Amino acid sequence: MSVGTHKINDKELGFIHHFIPSSKKIKGVILLLHGTGGDENYLINLGRKISPGAAILTPRGNVFDNESNRFCLRSPDGVFDIDDVKLRTDELTDFIVKASKRYKFDVNRLSVIGYSNGASIAASVILTHPGIIKRVVLFHPGLPLIPQILPDLSYTRALITYGENDTIVQPDESLELAKLLKHCGANVETYRHGGHHELVKDEIITAKRFLES
Repeated sequence: MSVGTHKINDKELGFIHHFIPSSKKIKGVILLLHGTGGDENYLINLGRKISPGAAILTPRGNVFDNESNRFCLRSPDGVFDIDDVKLRTDELTDFIVKASKRYKFDVNRLSVIGYSNGASIAASVILTHPGIIKRVVLFHPGLPLIPQILPDLSYTRALITYGENDTIVQPDESLELAKLLKHCGANVETYRHGGHHELVKDEIITAKRFLES
């Protein structure tokens, strides 16, 4: 399978990643952020299902903890390492800006799909670097941090999904994030299913409809 441009050790952009150009001359780009244990290949097929033909940008998280790739550290009992979250958030934001210049896409046309740990770091970017991510699907996110100064997110649209019986990311944490984003002015939709941390078919269909709307 051809995956387009692949930088193995990209010192300029800072992440191992794939960039897969659009197959249908679609101007939008989908940024895929994997969960714990994933990599730059993990969500490609999901991205293609949700946004067929769109260009795909998919980095590997730079944190390697307990033999798993992550975008930010979280302890076994679910507590985020705030200092690491802030560092990794700045790191990912810088990657997005530099990638937009290298691959010549408009950040305003960027859509983000994050799962679990990847969804949490995307939420952190939204809360601390408003305007970088304006349209996002957060599958089973945690609440990584609450900034001291709340941003204006009136131009941000977010879909937050969660499993009612999720024991990896508690549903209350995803709902707390949704409440915070709404408080900051974001247009937030939520979707729940009766399962655990897995992604279900209707959840993916909901994400596809959200990004098409």
